[in-house]
Amino acid sequence: MRRVLVPLVAASMWLAGCEEGPDQIFTPNTGDPAQQNGQTPGEPFFQDGNQDYTSTAGTNDNEGRARFCSESQNTRVVERLVQMPIVPDVEMGGVPMRNPDGTPIHADQLVGNPIWDGETLITGEAMIEQGGGLCDPTVYLNALTWGPTNEVVAFINEDTKLLEAMLATQDYLGDMNGSYTKTNEDGSTEQVSMLVSLRERVRLGDVELDEYTSQANQGSRPRAWLNHANVNAIYRAVRETWFGAESIDPAYDCVASKVCALIYQTEEAQEVRQITLLYIIDSGVILVFSPEGEIIQLQIEPVRVAPFETAVEFDFGPDAETVAPTLASAAVPGCEIKLGTGMTWADFKRACVQEGDTTTLDRVDYSVFTQRNGVVASFNGVDLSFTRRVSERGVLRDGERPNDADELTSMTFTRTLNAPVAEFVPSELALAYKARLEARLRAAVTLPAEGAGGDPENPGDPGMDPVDPENPGDPGMDPVDPENPGDPGEPAHPFLAYELTIPPDLADAPSPIEQLFYSDAQGNQLNWNNTVIQEIRDLYDSLTPAQKAMVDPQVIEPTWIIEPYVDAVLDTFSHGQSRTRDATKQFRNTDDRRWVIGYANFIQNNVPYRVTVQYSLNYGAVTAVTIGGGWGEIDEILQGWNQALRPNRGLVDPPYPYYSADLALNPANPFGLNGQGITVLGYDRQLGTLDVELQKNTPNGPQLVELTVSGEPIEDRNGYLRQIRGERYEFVPANQVSLSGLETGMLTYVEADGQIGRVGMGGFKQPMTLCPGLRVSYGDDLPRKIQAWVDEGGVDRYRECEIVFNYSDNGNVLDSVASLTNRIAFVTVNKRAVQVDVWR
Repeated sequence: MRRVLVPLVAASMWLAGCEEGPDQIFTPNTGDPAQQNGQTPGEPFFQDGNQDYTSTAGTNDNEGRARFCSESQNTRVVERLVQMPIVPDVEMGGVPMRNPDGTPIHADQLVGNPIWDGETLITGEAMIEQGGGLCDPTVYLNALTWGPTNEVVAFINEDTKLLEAMLATQDYLGDMNGSYTKTNEDGSTEQVSMLVSLRERVRLGDVELDEYTSQANQGSRPRAWLNHANVNAIYRAVRETWFGAESIDPAYDCVASKVCALIYQTEEAQEVRQITLLYIIDSGVILVFSPEGEIIQLQIEPVRVAPFETAVEFDFGPDAETVAPTLASAAVPGCEIKLGTGMTWADFKRACVQEGDTTTLDRVDYSVFTQRNGVVASFNGVDLSFTRRVSERGVLRDGERPNDADELTSMTFTRTLNAPVAEFVPSELALAYKARLEARLRAAVTLPAEGAGGDPENPGDPGMDPVDPENPGDPGMDPVDPENPGDPGEPAHPFLAYELTIPPDLADAPSPIEQLFYSDAQGNQLNWNNTVIQEIRDLYDSLTPAQKAMVDPQVIEPTWIIEPYVDAVLDTFSHGQSRTRDATKQFRNTDDRRWVIGYANFIQNNVPYRVTVQYSLNYGAVTAVTIGGGWGEIDEILQGWNQALRPNRGLVDPPYPYYSADLALNPANPFGLNGQGITVLGYDRQLGTLDVELQKNTPNGPQLVELTVSGEPIEDRNGYLRQIRGERYEFVPANQVSLSGLETGMLTYVEADGQIGRVGMGGFKQPMTLCPGLRVSYGDDLPRKIQAWVDEGGVDRYRECEIVFNYSDNGNVLDSVASLTNRIAFVTVNKRAVQVDVWR
């Protein structure tokens, strides 16, 4: 502060000394500005109404664009929007979910001049038909919002700009009120109202739902908002009021049928009051409850349930060793979606979209790949990815549907698809999980070295009773039982003796991907995986300090406990192919440690397959599975160089079959550092693509192939940051070229001299060397691995390698670890390596 005061005082003294200066310091212009400048000044714009000094609404557009509404007009529109009723699958806050013809709403259709009929604001489909808008919403990357506290949120697909969902936040004043038909014990029926408003508890008739409950106790909490009877009442009201359903069978249970999902913010700790969600899957309605039961958010989504999805089964292949994924529909006869058979978009439509059905494909969300060589057609519970050869049929534009000739290359099914999966048998998965978890727990125990004594925290403790000086022959421990010499006595550590108990009532038939439910002694239905997590934590808490010191502290992390389960699911779904010689299995988490994601890559009959399993700790179950197969055009080019650059592993044994980041360091690789295998020919800013020439290895030598790929040109000041010291970086101008195949993806930076200056690859399959003696594989915990490396060889090797830990701006999250000496960095998520970057 002193540094500021001194110049201010000096300036005031200088100004005081100038008060007796000249009477006039400039000559006024007395001419006519219009004649002098050749331009008549326009009328200035004044905001309507009274404005205070802090108001900037309607005037702070930094890009000089015109606005459709003044502040008072925008306020008038918002006042109407936030009071409008919420209609599932139709509209919220006046924003329609679809056009009158059933196609999705585009973001541009929601911006514009409002249309009024007297004091009534024209909204919904009528607004779209008349070409009206809703003034100037606040624009985010993936959303448009209205209101000072974002009371109305329209989620927009970043690529297609199409509406995906609507969200009402706490200050929204409209409601979602309905009713359902209740059947009484005497057989009579009556209508029961359902009142749903933001910042209020749900009311069913005269009953306010004001009780919190875990799933174990829901049966004894009749006023709980997640009590199954109340959930079914809400479900009935939604279906009868807005979807035209007749009175629903009182015996129908939407929770047991997996149509109503009950989600806890911390699934494994349901007894603790927390935010909870009710997701009515077939209606696209999500109610978010505060710990006290008030609705704090309400979301609606367009319902995309296709007729073929209503009754389906899924299996990964007809025999125990071959992977041949098939989704078969019982609702549409003859509809079988098979991966690896060359099925095209035209084949899918013929088999699974009934003749005369004009709405199913209009309701689908079409999301084009970033590489623009494929599109994901998203239905309610299944996503189908169709790809093409860009060199033959060109790139896809945002929102474009697949071409009839585009081929199916992957399928994703989620827990919203209520389909039994032949391989998802809870009792069998539990057995596979048991073996893996017990082995992992045993490996997590480090016993003191033999003869070195006991407690690693107190090396002076000899670890056993001392020898009796009066009887030196006393061994100081219990002798071996002569009648049972094979009895090893008590185990050295409780975790070494731990055995996971499998509930006898786990389902033994194919089930949809879901929680593994079992019943406790009181008959409550519980999630077995959550029970396992708590069991391991309780066992750890029961250890003595000396015993805890022998155990890896990660054993109490839910992600660490669940990872063997995801491993078991991967192994089961891949029919054991993930254990073959060249197969890879990789695992990662998210920084919030609420997800375990597993990847398995394997080759079957010279065709690569990929299985991804996502487990959510918020839900306590596998929530999504993806299975893909085949090579893409980019893969074929990279695989050609992979075969040329890698040596054979024997006289008849071919090279390692996958291209990986280790080849970026091979000087003979045209796609490695200093390589010249990429020539940028042009670019399209609107599509975010580059026209490139790529070197392809052929039996007749390298040939040039022209392709259009995702990327950004050097002309637009693109490039990369090269870390040179600590937190110091230098910017290197370069073309950013994305080479994303179906199997392999990498990001390359082609500098002004035409050479590749940096290569980045996620999902790298071969270990990479961070420092001499320190090899890093995908999913490794880098801080732990580096610490073990330093403990082994001393701190000098750390300094010589110039290892730098790069944290987020707030210092809470480790973003990457780099070696400045070796010019290599690993991007980390939850401290685990998920991407490698090398630069020249």
